[in-house]
Amino acid sequence: MKKLLALLLFLPALAWAQCNPFAAQQVLTASGLNTALSAACITSGTINSAVIGGTTAAAGSFTTLSASGAVSGTGFSTYLASPPAIGGTAAAAGSFTTLSASSTVSGTGFSTYLASPPAIGTTAAAAGKFTTLQGTSLAHLKYNNTSAQSIPNNAYTTVTGWTSVFDANSNFAASTGIFTAPATANYRISCQMNWTSLSAGAVVAAGLFIGAVGSPDSASYTPTTTATTNFVQVNATMSLTSGNTVACKAFQNNGAAAALSSIAPQVQISIDQLP
Repeated sequence: MKKLLALLLFLPALAWAQCNPFAAQQVLTASGLNTALSAACITSGTINSAVIGGTTAAAGSFTTLSASGAVSGTGFSTYLASPPAIGGTAAAAGSFTTLSASSTVSGTGFSTYLASPPAIGTTAAAAGKFTTLQGTSLAHLKYNNTSAQSIPNNAYTTVTGWTSVFDANSNFAASTGIFTAPATANYRISCQMNWTSLSAGAVVAAGLFIGAVGSPDSASYTPTTTATTNFVQVNATMSLTSGNTVACKAFQNNGAAAALSSIAPQVQISIDQLP
């Protein structure tokens, strides 16, 4: 014991010299040794099975920090509640289970990803919400109209306010009554009108218009015979270029504005893209 104490008191080159105010060959008193031990500085080697901050927490710096159990404490909670920006000074890869933003997300990576995103539900189906859902299959649709739209006298008028029965690829705008061809192809189009308040002797018509103005590209006419049932239907196969628009317009020359029937499916339109 005396030899060990002597060795400690006359340690020739104290390993703590870099961290404590002691010089080589310095004689340590018991008080000085206690002071050195209470402020030890370890600059190399390995610490095993020792609790750091067991009784009094203190700051620490680490090149790598990992845990085998839950990490908790006020410091971690505060840090995680308001962490620094990821990639604030240098961009790096990150993996997230959920990623959200409170403002605009930009950057080359996002632009490239959004320009060509992966297919949704490729490996596992999941729920999704969309403002517009459109597929790449052939266009097939049918809509009814119960709005009792008033058609002015002697003027072709686009019928609006349709209600979908089915629409495979959302190619028809129900509110405006405009169909947009998704591809260059032939389309079979049928449009039917009915008035229930026209006098006999007038003429009613249904016309298909490619584009917003001009004369009908296909139309059907019929004279009115009763005051309650005046059907007219136009059927045509139309060759459309991708992006062409088609509207079904109603016509009557009863002498005053007259409302279409509000009973489904007396006013209807159907469109089928041919393969």
